[in-house]
Amino acid sequence: MAELLSQNGWPVLQADAPQLHTWVIPARSGAFKLRLRNGSAGFLLAHFALWFAEVIQPVAGKVDDWGYALRPVRGQTTGYSNHAAGCAEDLNATLHPLAVADTFTPGQVKKIHGRLDLLRAIRWGGDYSRRKDEMHFEIVGLLSLVARIADKIRAWRAGAATVVAAVKAAATAASVPVWPKGTPSFRASAHPKYSVTVLKWQTRMAARGWRITKDGRYGPRSADVARQFQREKRLTVDGLLGPRTFAAAWKSPVT
Repeated sequence: MAELLSQNGWPVLQADAPQLHTWVIPARSGAFKLRLRNGSAGFLLAHFALWFAEVIQPVAGKVDDWGYALRPVRGQTTGYSNHAAGCAEDLNATLHPLAVADTFTPGQVKKIHGRLDLLRAIRWGGDYSRRKDEMHFEIVGLLSLVARIADKIRAWRAGAATVVAAVKAAATAASVPVWPKGTPSFRASAHPKYSVTVLKWQTRMAARGWRITKDGRYGPRSADVARQFQREKRLTVDGLLGPRTFAAAWKSPVT
């Protein structure tokens, strides 16, 4: 008996096939799940879904986001959809209905095309020449191409994780300078005086990734950074540079 193939030439899977995997997409707007093929194909689609949720628009992940489905191509009675091979995903379907064009802004379309140019092995339904399917993204190409691209992404992520871990470890290991005894909290001024304590804090904040001028003067811009930092670390948000905000620049985890 001939093997059933989906539209892109990949083997069709039954619902209980071990090649299927439920991928958890850890988006900042809320994690969601997609049932896709295991291995490199599912990894690429999951990677793209995470990017889509972070850059294009949040993904609900419940009612209108789909992965695997054992079915033919919509509107056809023969030929299996790429969903049947676990090689396709639909994102925010209610916002991007089948056969409706221009559901994304020109800026979003440009970003989607830019990302797909990098991934190379994913095709977008918004680029179909006939019926548009802007919710839809699918794997194209042979497994060798998909695996090669997936390996590059994994290597990049591993390298990035190593760098982040090293930065966090260095931040945690650094000792906290002593707050000068009797020094009051610094309040933003249009013409602030120079302070070694302020310079130490500014230098530390810059090392943590904050955009701040290291001039030893506590002006409005430094106070704005302090407020953002205080809010992030759940300190009193007052824009003052005092002992607690100063020490948190060394003690609090880098995020």
